Amino acid sequence: MADQPGYGFTPGPQGAPQPSSQGNGLAVAALVLGIIAVVLCFVVILNWILAILAIIFGAIGMSKANKIGGKGKGMATAGLALGVIGAILGVVIVVWAMQQMKRARRFGNITMPDTRTVAEMTMPAPDRLAA
Repeated sequence: MADQPGYGFTPGPQGAPQPSSQGNGLAVAALVLGIIAVVLCFVVILNWILAILAIIFGAIGMSKANKIGGKGKGMATAGLALGVIGAILGVVIVVWAMQQMKRARRFGNITMPDTRTVAEMTMPAPDRLAA
């Protein structure tokens, strides 16, 4: 029996278990989108799209980070926060721009285009007809 291979030999562990090499791409995406949303907060529609995506990816990235041992949780949280900040800045800028337009219109700083038709422009003024 001594000549049988492996007899009396107990193999040791095959090595320490490797930590999960799985990254958290959603956390990275949330952070990048959040940064871009804050930087481009004055581009209204694009800002809102980026901010909403940063918020969604941040929330999903935080959930995934909890499942894989916290990897990327900070980036996901930062992306979520920057997405919220970008969305708020976008709303504030739109409200501010609307108020400025209303204020400028009230004080006559904005000239509205002439809406008369060509026929109305070529007709003599009513006070000239009487003379």
